[in-house]
Amino acid sequence: MNTVTKFINKYSLVFFMLNVFTVGSLILLSEKNKKAEHSIDLLLSMNAVEKDLNAECFDYITRLEDDYAKLRKKCDILSNGKPVVFTAYNALWWQTDSTPTIAASGATVYEGSCALSRDFLKVFGRNNPIAYGDTVYAIIPFVVEDTMHERWNNHMDIFMDDLKTARLFGKKQGMLYY
Repeated sequence: MNTVTKFINKYSLVFFMLNVFTVGSLILLSEKNKKAEHSIDLLLSMNAVEKDLNAECFDYITRLEDDYAKLRKKCDILSNGKPVVFTAYNALWWQTDSTPTIAASGATVYEGSCALSRDFLKVFGRNNPIAYGDTVYAIIPFVVEDTMHERWNNHMDIFMDDLKTARLFGKKQGMLYY
């Protein structure tokens, strides 16, 4: 036997073991790669779920903040009062402009709507606190739909259908809350 054959016979078991070890290692690596791929897929899906949860949480927090702001405004309403003179008006040409049934906001006048003096309305000054369509309170709520003549300040005119009722209402001092 030549030296090569002797070497192969002597170490063939070692070569066989090395091959088995190499093939086994490759199989283990392959399984580890599959597990790694599965882990990566799992992490990606968890990331997507986390993004969805973050978006849902953000929306929920935004809704809570909006609700809190509305609640706070309702609770603070009494601290925003201002003394005004209350009067009543009707949809009559001699009490209004040439369109007595149309408010300055464009809405048709109705009981529960009111006209405010220009010193309250945002449309006449950006620092003024109230816009058309806002609800203000004077014991009971009124929706701001109209504007009074520019000669009036700190004034609120409450619309009433009936002239007699408006005259009986007269002129009153009170607080306007907004």
